[in-house]
Formats: sequence, structure tokens, C-alpha cells
Amino acid sequence: MKSKSILSLFVLSSLLLISDSFAATKRYTVGNILISNSWVRASSTANTAVYMDIRLQGSDQGDKLIAAAIDTSVAERIEFHTHAVDPKTGVASMRKIDGGFEIKPSETFQLKPGSDHIMLMGLKKPLTDKDVVKMQLTFEKAGKTEIQIPVQVKEACNKAACDSSKDSKSCCEGNEKNELGFFSDYSTD
Repeated sequence: MKSKSILSLFVLSSLLLISDSFAATKRYTVGNILISNSWVRASSTANTAVYMDIRLQGSDQGDKLIAAAIDTSVAERIEFHTHAVDPKTGVASMRKIDGGFEIKPSETFQLKPGSDHIMLMGLKKPLTDKDVVKMQLTFEKAGKTEIQIPVQVKEACNKAACDSSKDSKSCCEGNEKNELGFFSDYSTD
């Protein structure tokens, strides 16, 4: 009986890993735009962020992500944001970007923590790793597409937490400190 329970747990956890892997590798195309690695940060607060990779391929002309839309039962509004570090104080803060994000030919534009991202503001309910968010993206040339974005629980990597950690390497592994001492994945979330 005990071995059946262990086997059942193993099969269930394997299926969950496969479904997480599938959600993370889902790709979408619209025109010459390829969208991949999309995820929404799980949140129990009023706001959260959306991240993804956007690649413009097969074109020598750029494009622009000009709009994003989401069902109002999920969030009140969406804004494009970036993080900026004040060179005098070293304090990182978010600021709204008007007009969208430029996508250069044959390059991957990353919406990522501590950098450019899409903010979901005024969440109507907490988002957990069991949720999937549907979003419509509009590109200036490629047009519109609807994507499904998995919600993931990921810790924000921040300088204070990593500097006070006994093992700061694993705390923000893969994130390099910039000249001001912030990790590239620095987040104020």
C-alpha cells in the first residue's frame, strides 16, 4: 500500500512538472513576431508584472508592441513599465512607458524583472500558480494576437536580500551586479 502511494505521488509530480514545462515553452506567432517564455508573477497584492521574450524574425524593419489588453475581471488596467536607477542615489524605481516597446529586427526583446515589463494594475483577485492569464497583444505592423500566460511563483531578486544572505550566489544566481551594486534582476516588487 505504501509503495502505491509513493508511485502515485511520483506520477502526479511528474505530470505537474510536464504541465509547467509545457506552459513555459508555449510559443505564439503573429506576422513576423515570435512570443515565448511568457509568465506572470504570482501576487496577492494589487499589482503584478508580465514577462516574455519577443523576437522579430524575417524582416529588416522593426515593429512595436503598442497595446496589451486583459479581461477586466482580472485587472483594472495594463501599463507598460521600465525600471530606472537614479545614478545619484542608486535607488531603482518603476516608471510608465508611453507609446509601447520597440522591437528591433532579428533581435529578442525581453520583458523581464528589473527591466521593461507589462504591469497588471488593480488585480481583482490574487493570482496563484494555478492560474493562466489570457492577454491580447497588439503590434503596430504584425497586428493582434491572444496569448495564454502561466502564473508562476518566483522570488524577487533584490540586492538587500542577497547581500544579507549567507549564500548570496544562489540567492540571485545568474544575475550580475551592475556598477551601482544592483543585480540585473533587481526588483522592487
